[in-house]
Amino acid sequence: MPNEVDQIKANLDIVDVIGEYVKLKQSGQNWKGLCPFHGEKTPSFMVHREKQIWHCFGCSIGGDIFEFIQKMENIDFPETLQLLAKKANVELRPQDKREHGKRTRLLELVEAADNYWHDLLLKSPGARTARDYLKERQVDSDLAKTFHLGFSPELWDGTIKYLTSKGYKIEELLTVGLAARNAKG
Repeated sequence: MPNEVDQIKANLDIVDVIGEYVKLKQSGQNWKGLCPFHGEKTPSFMVHREKQIWHCFGCSIGGDIFEFIQKMENIDFPETLQLLAKKANVELRPQDKREHGKRTRLLELVEAADNYWHDLLLKSPGARTARDYLKERQVDSDLAKTFHLGFSPELWDGTIKYLTSKGYKIEELLTVGLAARNAKG
């Protein structure tokens, strides 16, 4: 059974939701408009219906339907979830606080790993080959930032060492699939 976030995304079209805030005009497969987050005269705000994401090339921010509403309405994720659930006719299940806290921590762990790999791609001398490859594929640094591309070094324990130094436990890494047990444990 899909979770509430997935149900909301399936029930709502990002173009329709963002279109309530921004006048959008179709441009090929995408939709464009003036960014609501900074003043501009030429549209640099793009909405991708197929991918259900948005990005502003003027202020280099983007995300999904939830991030747009959070930023536009200046509300936190739980409020955004409630607002969009109502709009999408999705009933939210109550979660006990302990389970919600554990889930939040695991999501923060995945985000920390994502940020670590993204920073490695952009800044690490060891990622030069990866950056060169992306350049050959015509993926510039702005696009890498938009889609938060990352680089994982060949050292199998680099990510584990980084995340445990940030206070995450091995069991948490195992739970989210960022680590696996070998024959030695």
